Amino acid sequence: MEHYFTNEQKSAQQFKFDTQVGDFGFTFFSSKGVFSKDKLDEGSLFLIDTIIKQNLLCSAGSLAYTNNASGRSKASTAGNASGASNTSTAGNLLGGLGTKQKTHILDMGSGIGTLSIVLAKHFPHYVFTGYDVNQSAVALSNKNASANNISNAHFSFVDLSVAQPKQIFNTIITNPPIRAGNAVLNNFFEFAHKSLKGAGVCTTTSTNASGDVNNSNASGGANNSNSGSGANNSNAGGALSNTNTGGKFILVLRKKQGGQTYAKKLSSLFSSVNIVAKQKGYLIVVAQNPKT
Repeated sequence: MEHYFTNEQKSAQQFKFDTQVGDFGFTFFSSKGVFSKDKLDEGSLFLIDTIIKQNLLCSAGSLAYTNNASGRSKASTAGNASGASNTSTAGNLLGGLGTKQKTHILDMGSGIGTLSIVLAKHFPHYVFTGYDVNQSAVALSNKNASANNISNAHFSFVDLSVAQPKQIFNTIITNPPIRAGNAVLNNFFEFAHKSLKGAGVCTTTSTNASGDVNNSNASGGANNSNSGSGANNSNAGGALSNTNTGGKFILVLRKKQGGQTYAKKLSSLFSSVNIVAKQKGYLIVVAQNPKT
């Protein structure tokens, strides 16, 4: 089997597997030689679950939408300085942007597209872009997006070891290939640092079991954030009121594979680095506010 991080992969026989994540079922085409070829791996599932439960995806000045199994989609916007919520435009804290902006999410090392496709289903008004160095995986990703009727996720071949950012993103997510070594991980970290938006204000939302959206604004609700390495906890209702001032880099790491060491490394690139969730040796890390 060719090494994953080469441009010379040979075509392999494809197969498919079905999986359920939350309220939605998915079908994924896969093949030998790709990461987690016949199921969603434990780390990715934990990352997806944490992103959804803590509403970690958000964008300065954009409407935030979530989806549920009934197909209902509801919107929320950033509030103004007094805590009031505007129904169609960004609030006063956004410097008068006043119009809806698309939220762009980058999935680095996207594999066969599982992470982006699942999240794209839950957040249908966000735009997901996947980068991967394996051309076979990129082809499978786009096939999987089509198979699952996902129009807001697209995948491209990009070698992060040599590529320079051509687009700025609101949020970057990844289940990084830790076993590929420090050089690959450092490339991921540097690329994320260069590809994220700077200052802004975003307001996160969450959906409850009936699909209703819980809103938080800049002045209201409990803001569960800190400047250390502790976890940001959600409140009793499951919503995380998290007002942010810059682009986010969200990743899952394994503690036994140096996860905490890598989290500390991110502090040289980002002003805020927090471990927001832990489970079975996995860490969900959110790095925010890229340093200049």
